[in-house]
Amino acid sequence: YYVARNMDDYDRMEAIENKLFALNDKHPDLGITQDTINRSVRARDAITKDMHQGIQINKRMRNELLSAAEDIYD
Repeated sequence: YYVARNMDDYDRMEAIENKLFALNDKHPDLGITQDTINRSVRARDAITKDMHQGIQINKRMRNELLSAAEDIYD
């Protein structure tokens, strides 16, 4: 869903939503709703903005790790 959203593939997003809702119909304890999908997307957006070259970096270690990376790649 997330990749389809980022690629503006609305048909694929709808197809995936339908599969998620069908899965939820079979397993209601999963609690998949439009709201949970939206919250998941927002959470992934937040994680993505803190990534460096696709790697999630601990906020408390970010400066130290980026400094070490600069030393390695200089």
